[in-house]
Amino acid sequence: MAFAGDEGVRYMGAFLITFSAAWALTPVAGRLAHRHGFLDRPGGHSTHATATPTLGGFAIAASFILVGVWAGGADGQLVTVLAGAVMLAVVGALDDRRS
Repeated sequence: MAFAGDEGVRYMGAFLITFSAAWALTPVAGRLAHRHGFLDRPGGHSTHATATPTLGGFAIAASFILVGVWAGGADGQLVTVLAGAVMLAVVGALDDRRS
């Protein structure tokens, strides 16, 4: 399926923004995870040999929120959906910190 016209540019832009933001934010999230203790430590259910950062999902969520704002504008429905996504990301990060 070929993308043509303005719609194709918009889809490609959305993909590139999401990919670039995730690529840039994931290492930052890893450093923050180490600094603030958001780590999955070896033992119990974990199969890792060393402590592994758990904020990568937060970086991915931030990337999707960024593209949502860029591609969709800031109407009421989108803001509500994005606010829900932010809440889920925060609760997930706090859960990772606790367990």
